[in-house]
Amino acid sequence: MWNSAEELSDQPYHGYRLLACDGSDVNIARDPEDERTFIHEGEKGYNAIHVNALYDIMNHTYCDFLVQGKKKLHERAALNTITDRYPDSVPAILMADRGYESFNVFAHLIQKNMKFIIRMKDINSNGILSAYDLPDSQFDTHIKTTLTRRHTKETLGDPNTYTILQQTTDLDFLDENCTYYDIEFRIVRILLDNGISHLHCHKSFGRRLPLRRD
Repeated sequence: MWNSAEELSDQPYHGYRLLACDGSDVNIARDPEDERTFIHEGEKGYNAIHVNALYDIMNHTYCDFLVQGKKKLHERAALNTITDRYPDSVPAILMADRGYESFNVFAHLIQKNMKFIIRMKDINSNGILSAYDLPDSQFDTHIKTTLTRRHTKETLGDPNTYTILQQTTDLDFLDENCTYYDIEFRIVRILLDNGISHLHCHKSFGRRLPLRRD
């Protein structure tokens, strides 16, 4: 559950709360009858829950969490739930690793008008960016696309405008009454000296933030 905004706003970073989201397994008492938590591994198996937590970096406080059974965990869905119940009056920048890369996650954050930085899979992987014509070098660009599940002559013939989602790909804002969803985000690819690349998806901040604290 959320603490009050007053309790969590003592140490903002240039007006923003810095939030990090991640999940962790916690073993619990063995109960083979619990289908949500029982894992069939080893001779006896074990039970575990998955704690999805939102951590306030500047205030050193866990400000929200959601518990799932490990067998049926879904970290991206948990983050969407946490995002949807975030208090609107408190501006924040959310940070997460590439396990949270998802159009659905981006859409929930954008709908909530939250800033975010999420690490993404590289352009040559099976991630979101593999569908776009991006250079194999450093870049800083925006992707603007219309998400849809419709396979029509128009959507199939214009990949620069439309991104066609599979039926198994979650997007909570598409249904029979809404078959198109416009989305835009910024992608930054950084090449390190050791040859490893880092890709991050951003919701533009609108103003430059310093790299160091005052």
